[in-house]
Amino acid sequence: MATNEDTVYTTVGLRDLFSNPNKVWVVMASMSPHRPRILREHIGITNLLVMGSGFEEDLDKSKYDCAGDYCADTAENKARMVAKSIFTANDIESKNRLRSLLSNLNGNVQEDFDTDKIQIVIAADTLVFVNGQYYEKPVDRDDAKRQISSYPGVFQKIYTGVAIFVRSKGFEKPEAKFYDLTKVKYQKMTHKDVEALLDAHQYEGSAGSYRITMFGESVVEEMIGSYSNVVGLPAQKVSRAICEIAKKYSLNKI
Repeated sequence: MATNEDTVYTTVGLRDLFSNPNKVWVVMASMSPHRPRILREHIGITNLLVMGSGFEEDLDKSKYDCAGDYCADTAENKARMVAKSIFTANDIESKNRLRSLLSNLNGNVQEDFDTDKIQIVIAADTLVFVNGQYYEKPVDRDDAKRQISSYPGVFQKIYTGVAIFVRSKGFEKPEAKFYDLTKVKYQKMTHKDVEALLDAHQYEGSAGSYRITMFGESVVEEMIGSYSNVVGLPAQKVSRAICEIAKKYSLNKI
């Protein structure tokens, strides 16, 4: 139900804040093309840059009872490394170095881009949990084949952890940190089906060899939860978190 209040509850209502180039910019701490695309196409953030974190993603999984917590902690480490680089760039030299590391979906940022306009840094981490095992990015085609062949007939749990840092709070602690879970069941597949998926190379760089975009979706029998979470970023939860941050820190007044 719509309300008459001035408070904005959705990123649709905040669209100008994240599309006017003179206002708030967001950095996705990821070199994956899919997560920035979700921010742009599903959430409506066009003031968007990307930057790799360099985090090794080597946290000890044995210390976690829940795969979602592992993903959220990994996302926090990714985001913190990028947020520190951005939020502490206070002189000409460090800002020039930062610009060389940032890029947008079309290439490098302009030399005169004001990095102080970057107010939010987001990172995410996705993995697949099935049959009591963690499935991350496959090391090669054989590893991808092993992963995909184990999917038909059973639900896979796809976890994506998210961490969001805001400039006003600094890089020590995230303003938002959470994970989302989507359950997916594949259809029965023949050897030919599996080989066709492998031949398309959609498994490359994807946790659990999952690439549900393109024709990977055609092998899905059932899905419970967020589609974008499987792609790599839960749009609904991220959108809500960004709205809360914008309201709390009065980003619309920047």
